[in-house]
Amino acid sequence: MRKLPNDGQNFLSIRKHNLLYVDKTKYIYNIIRNDGCFFLSRPRRFGKSLLIEAMEAVLRGQRELFNDLWIGSSDYDFEPCPVVRLTMSGPSYGETQLNDSLARELRRAARDNDEELLTGVSPASALSDLVGVLFQKTKKEVAVLIDEYDAPIQATLADPSLVATNKRILHDFYSVLKTLSDHSQISLLFVTGVTKFTQTSIFSVFNNLSDLTLKKDYNAVCGFTLEEFDSYFAEYLPAMLETVISEGTLSKTSTESDLRQLLLDYYDGYVWSGDKRVINSFSLIQCLADQSLEPFWFNTGTPTFLVEYIQKKPFDYVQAEKYTLSKSSLNAVDVDKLELTPLLFQTGYLTIEKKIGSTKYSLKCPNLEVDEAFNVFLVKAMTGQEESHILDLAADIKTALLAFDEVTVAKRLETILRWIPYQEQKALEGYHHALIYSVLKALHFKVKSEVSVSEGVFDLFIEIPKKTIFIVEIKFKKIPGEKDLATEEDIKKLLDQAVADAVDQIKLKKYDAGFDQEYPVVKKMAVGVVERAYVLAKIY
Repeated sequence: MRKLPNDGQNFLSIRKHNLLYVDKTKYIYNIIRNDGCFFLSRPRRFGKSLLIEAMEAVLRGQRELFNDLWIGSSDYDFEPCPVVRLTMSGPSYGETQLNDSLARELRRAARDNDEELLTGVSPASALSDLVGVLFQKTKKEVAVLIDEYDAPIQATLADPSLVATNKRILHDFYSVLKTLSDHSQISLLFVTGVTKFTQTSIFSVFNNLSDLTLKKDYNAVCGFTLEEFDSYFAEYLPAMLETVISEGTLSKTSTESDLRQLLLDYYDGYVWSGDKRVINSFSLIQCLADQSLEPFWFNTGTPTFLVEYIQKKPFDYVQAEKYTLSKSSLNAVDVDKLELTPLLFQTGYLTIEKKIGSTKYSLKCPNLEVDEAFNVFLVKAMTGQEESHILDLAADIKTALLAFDEVTVAKRLETILRWIPYQEQKALEGYHHALIYSVLKALHFKVKSEVSVSEGVFDLFIEIPKKTIFIVEIKFKKIPGEKDLATEEDIKKLLDQAVADAVDQIKLKKYDAGFDQEYPVVKKMAVGVVERAYVLAKIY
């Protein structure tokens, strides 16, 4: 049984030390045999860098690294060609930092090819010089591999002026590649990133980039299929089964099949095209190496720009999971007009549920790792509370819902809303809705937002054990006049009116109609919220 690779080990290290490597070389073969310009988007920690490192080794003719892999027994001749591999993830907050980062990366790429770069020239000129020298020296076209192309844009999204500066620098930098490609000095350009920012950097320069992101043949180019899971990882399950049974995660009568399903529930579920799911490779390997079921991928960090966007527009997140998007909207983001749903998809927090017709997709959360961890993280970001406090309060709400205890539900929801710093409280129903939704999503119950029925749309759908559901309508009331002068009686009247309005709407719109055919117990819950975090609930 091969040792599992640790986080940070590159392709050369994995192969030289005979660590486990899931063979992706057939994909590499299909890309490089055609030459041309290619782009691939995948979330962070999904193996993009490992793919590029393996591709570089193939292009450099290092046949000895591939003897027992698919490409090693193919018709590929391993004739070496010059390769320039660039990683764009260095510091990039402003013109000086970005230029310095590009210069350092180009010097490293030059050393990899036994060359030295001229000093005092722009990164664009240095790139042109490097490719030109390699082309003249070897009389072969150069392969250029660019990893994390979008990092300089992501790092500055909070500052439009920095975004504009980085866009300008990168436009000049990538324009050189277009010129070299037009002059037949580049045979292959392969670019990876998380987010496809349209109208910026490489996409404003190249009009012939072949986007592999949603192509069916490349669905599993990163991550692991079920077949790969069973082929490569089955032998690691017995040891982990003992651990999870001893910890109480699974019962004593559980089997390896039960553990397999548990791992799939947590880490499987990603789809970029077709109907085959893909497992999060980073989380699965870390889980089996540590013999612990944790949100490993999630804990490596949520992109800052995504958190900031959700904090500004939390209700967009509540709505995101019900969206149906066109292929063009799903696969591209305008850096000047960010939209949450494509960002959540490209960063790995949503995935394709199914294809609708020929050009549209519906989305869903991929797995339990994301579903559980992201919502707790969001509540932390919106309230500043510790995770332990959030989980304790969520557990109280779960117990109260199971007991149909409307008083405790209201008190705990009130606690949640009071966590919002006063200066950040927004007198908007949508803001409170988003926070309540995020906490409920952490309960391990099925929760849906903005549910459409024949007579309208209600706020929340909650399914608890024993096929019991809650139809939830939330009504928000502002305090009229001077808020500091409002009495307890004033607040009580507003709360009573908010709950009454919610009850009336549930009845008028017949939100519960038809659910009793599938669910034995259908409960309605009217929630009244008064600004400054007063809550009243009625379950009936």
